[in-house]
Amino acid sequence: MAQQFIDIGANLTDDNYFGDYHGKHYHEEDIDVVLQRAERNGLSHIIITSGCLNDFKKAIEIINKYQNLTNIKLVTTVGVHPTRTNELKQEGYFDELLLLCEKNIDKVVAIGEIGLDYERLQFSDKETQINGYRTLSILHQKYPHLPFFFHCRKSWSDLCQLNKELGYNGCKGVVHCFDGTEEEMNQILNEGWDIGVTGNSLQTIELLNVMKQIPIERLHIETDCPYCGVKKTSAGFKYLKEKDFGVKVEKYQKNKYVQRRNEPSNIIDIAIIMSSIKHISLFDFVNKVYSNSMNMYFSRMN
Repeated sequence: MAQQFIDIGANLTDDNYFGDYHGKHYHEEDIDVVLQRAERNGLSHIIITSGCLNDFKKAIEIINKYQNLTNIKLVTTVGVHPTRTNELKQEGYFDELLLLCEKNIDKVVAIGEIGLDYERLQFSDKETQINGYRTLSILHQKYPHLPFFFHCRKSWSDLCQLNKELGYNGCKGVVHCFDGTEEEMNQILNEGWDIGVTGNSLQTIELLNVMKQIPIERLHIETDCPYCGVKKTSAGFKYLKEKDFGVKVEKYQKNKYVQRRNEPSNIIDIAIIMSSIKHISLFDFVNKVYSNSMNMYFSRMN
């Protein structure tokens, strides 16, 4: 049997997959093509990341539209990204999110994307993010079986304290798209959370030195597409013998990657780099992280 991959974080609701880039329209929706490439490259499961009510609606629509057209299992998360927590102040917003979740709970595998982001306070200030995080605890109260999908940027201390306050310790979950220090990595692991690695985690020599220390049994891989692709300037790029960067969006072709638009099929890049720096065969690495992600997010679906 061919090796399989799980992308635990794919932003397939992003405008890029509907042909829109920086407010300009270049091509029609091409999620079908993206999924075809992903399936050819061994993806068996994709978790569509939802970061707000509108994302969640779009994720459900994508699953309903494409699930019967692909062998990839499509699921989603439910939550509000810290930079979108201002939206929780809208009347009826959270109630609508809860109702939609209840109707589609069979498609939901995680509570997320939730967390704190102190790098982009221009979108939601600290107080709004923290209050929003506490509001979202209702999701855990309603669905305590769901693991977490955490977003954390320059905010680990406060996020750790909030998790203790809300009684999340002992629950399962992943701190996704990790690009922190060795000290933060050890604290995350000691708190019982796993770690998700993207191209963003592999940009510098310092980050590579941190990522190679993550115990393989606590590790997951993700693209966080259309963002966080491995760039030519990334320290991890040297481990990729071949890399198709595709064509500029102005020259869009359905059978070509779009430059600077990451997609789930590129999960192999993360696996190659991580197996290389950890000195583990690609075969063994892929099998182990696949098992990790299956146990974290899909064990209840089997």
